Amino acid sequence: MGIQKQAIVELVASHRDQGRTVGEVLSSAGVARSSYYRWKKGNGEKKAERPSSYELTVEERGLIDEVKGRYPEYRHRRVQGMLQQRGVYLSASVIYGHLKAQGQVEPYERRAAPWKSPRYEVWQRNLMWGSDWTKLSAVVFADGDRFFFAMDHRLGGGTDGPCGKRESDLPDGTEEPRDFDSQ
Repeated sequence: MGIQKQAIVELVASHRDQGRTVGEVLSSAGVARSSYYRWKKGNGEKKAERPSSYELTVEERGLIDEVKGRYPEYRHRRVQGMLQQRGVYLSASVIYGHLKAQGQVEPYERRAAPWKSPRYEVWQRNLMWGSDWTKLSAVVFADGDRFFFAMDHRLGGGTDGPCGKRESDLPDGTEEPRDFDSQ
């Protein structure tokens, strides 16, 4: 254990004798409780990375190399699919690790994030090209064994129809929005 870590453990022990809590001492020293208890336990350092519990066999490496040799443009996931068709089930990460160790992983262009490009295109004015469904009200009611569903889109305050016309612009001259019951 390092000198500083040992000093923190001794500092906490001395302050505990004076009646202070472990949390008070550690917060004044700027040390996390988990680190303190790990140091106190005696391990001092975090555990090293475990080696993989699963090592590829010679046959599995040969199959990966065979598929990659036959289809050099395939990436690790496609190689995994080809091996699964043959009845060999390996994870994509194991295949990637093997290909990376062989120097057979090429950089590739990632697809653009779907939320960074609009899903609509404004191609003519006065057409609805977006909608706000946050103020949509719906009613579901049952009559015996039948269910009825009614939606009222007029609460949103936006355009109503596909051409951007409001209810007051309808040809029958109605100024007020119609009720479902009157139709």
